[in-house]
Amino acid sequence: MPRTFAFSPEEEAFRREVRTLLRDEIAPELPSLREAAEKHAFPRALVDRLARRGLLGLAVPREWGGAGRGEAAHCIALEELGRLDASLATIVGAHAGIGTVPILLHGTDEQRARWLPDLASGRRIAAFALTEPAAGSDAASLRTRARREGDAWVLSGSKLYVTNGDVADTLVVFAATREEAGPKGITAFVVERPNRGVRVGAVEDKLGIRASTTAELVFEDCRVPAGNVLGEVDRGFAVALTALDGGRVALAAGVLGGALSLLERCAQRLRGRALDGESVEDRQADLFRLADMAADTHVGLLATYQAAALVEEYYGMLRGRREPPAELRRSVSRQAAIVKVFASEAASRAAERALAIEGLSGLADGRPVERALRDAPIGEIFEGTNDIQRLIVARSVLSDLGVGSA
Repeated sequence: MPRTFAFSPEEEAFRREVRTLLRDEIAPELPSLREAAEKHAFPRALVDRLARRGLLGLAVPREWGGAGRGEAAHCIALEELGRLDASLATIVGAHAGIGTVPILLHGTDEQRARWLPDLASGRRIAAFALTEPAAGSDAASLRTRARREGDAWVLSGSKLYVTNGDVADTLVVFAATREEAGPKGITAFVVERPNRGVRVGAVEDKLGIRASTTAELVFEDCRVPAGNVLGEVDRGFAVALTALDGGRVALAAGVLGGALSLLERCAQRLRGRALDGESVEDRQADLFRLADMAADTHVGLLATYQAAALVEEYYGMLRGRREPPAELRRSVSRQAAIVKVFASEAASRAAERALAIEGLSGLADGRPVERALRDAPIGEIFEGTNDIQRLIVARSVLSDLGVGSA
């Protein structure tokens, strides 16, 4: 077990920098974000502003156009974005995390030089296309196929629930290249748009994170150069799992940022009642709810940044073409699953407790609590449902005891 995680002075300074940026430049533009949410429209202007300030390439090394700050800084940015708006945290997480990380970790130097600078700068938006109509939680059962034709691969099939899918220029797509082999016959491809073999299907009308667009992508004889394969042919499932491990930790940071925002709002509300002469001590139920929210966020953030330190070690080895020890791989997957479950459910609990403290007014359309009640549930579903995360953790525990297999 690593020592307790602590932020470096540079990371603390970075948090202040991000918080100031969001307060001064992004928060005043929130009305435009709410308009985008009403229309399920991608908030391009705000994302471009975040890109200009370097927030879309924090973990990408400087040699490929990023900030080279690492996983802790990436999580700090998502936590601060989550405090402000769940849609922005989702957009940035999907782009800078699972949309970019596969190229960073598994791309050749030529592929990294070709794609990462544009992704880190925000000139191109990334998306991660894995889920399918018949392969949601069972991601190994893909029906999207890829067949080799000369110097290209031809993809056919469809993907669902792709965050940024309708606007992304660079897609990391997973397809079966040996149907009979299951997870050992999946390959990862980078699909660049425009490509006449890719079209956007339905754009989801969602309950929450409405300014983050979620789209269906249809691949119809989509030709992809052989040089766009990420990693090795038939080894793409490992590419997906590696990206998702880090994505779950970053997701945890983002949703806990939202929970922290509710905690602060509820504390201020109780303080306001005290200043109005009301006895807050008589509201023990609300005090208990506030304490539970504080405990959830405190424990969740400690575990999340501890996991981020493990991810940084793991990803650093992969970037350097070194094979991580099996124990490190298992530890990362287990810790990522744990923090994803805890943080996402803590965020949902925070929204429910905030409603109980705020009362009926919290349900008014567009109020922070009402938005949180709509936004929070998605954290328990995407990046792998919490039931799947529990299976990962349970199998890891049993494996440690010599029961079954991990």
